[in-house]
Amino acid sequence: MNQIRTSLFLTLLFWVQGCCLLQPTTTELKDIHDSYRLEFAQTLMPENVTPNDPDRLFSKTLELIGSFRQKHTSDTQLLAHLTVLEGMIYLQSGQIGRAQAVASNVSQAAGSLRSANGKHTRDELFALSFDPLLRGWTELSRPRASNWPVRRAGDDLHELLNRLEPERIGPDYDEGALYLAASAVTFWMPYLARTDPDESKAMALNGYNLLGLYLSAAEKQAARIQPIQAAPNRLRYLELYHAMWVEAGRP
Repeated sequence: MNQIRTSLFLTLLFWVQGCCLLQPTTTELKDIHDSYRLEFAQTLMPENVTPNDPDRLFSKTLELIGSFRQKHTSDTQLLAHLTVLEGMIYLQSGQIGRAQAVASNVSQAAGSLRSANGKHTRDELFALSFDPLLRGWTELSRPRASNWPVRRAGDDLHELLNRLEPERIGPDYDEGALYLAASAVTFWMPYLARTDPDESKAMALNGYNLLGLYLSAAEKQAARIQPIQAAPNRLRYLELYHAMWVEAGRP
């Protein structure tokens, strides 16, 4: 369990999938999108990451974002997408101070990110959840006297997802709601590991059910079989689902 917890923490810390841009309509936006995906992939390879040099991570993407902002100052919606992308990059690269500095702007961007058909986009979900995400990753990045604040960040993500009707969450290529569910469960894990068995089991069951909302029936079945067979971008979720299933008593 501890090995899974550590692996999931590191994976999720470097997995935050930025912010889904609108379908690129210009070369500049496509360049930002492509640069982000390339630099994101590099963060998953420890030999290519210098932990003591966070400014190195996503430097090209941030440069392109800055250039785009200088040239385009009137498109509120596109700039809102880039605001969320920037904030999530700071979280993803462990730059907590910079994430805190843009937190208000990221949260305010949520109002510009609802899709025309009323569905919640991944960008909007991340903007709405940026505060608990920031609080949770901040707590996990430093020594703690108590696990209650990080557990509360997970509770807040859980409550946010519960308020949103699943059918109004738009399909996103980066599985925004599933990422938030996984973050909530990750924030619960330090508390879960140190509480009494009955509460631990109940929390694990909540985590298992929450993740299950955003996994297919085939994926949930696959998560019960070792070794888990899944696409690389889904494996981390199935491993977390499996861990909660075991902790909950294999319901």
